[in-house]
Amino acid sequence: MSPGLRQDIACLRRDDAGGALWWHWVWSGPTRDAPGELEPLCPADEIETAAERITRVLALLVQETDA
Repeated sequence: MSPGLRQDIACLRRDDAGGALWWHWVWSGPTRDAPGELEPLCPADEIETAAERITRVLALLVQETDA
């Protein structure tokens, strides 16, 4: 296990999209030995969309408390 936040992203062809390249989230499988599970993120040419979605997932909301 590595410290801090980490989320793998992969750029792969989707057969159901005519072979177009898409960004995919790579989520951990149900066990350590299981392969990662892919979730489509957006088409590869939508770079700004991918960046916004990745930023939202990895963003940390820090709440200030009265000390």
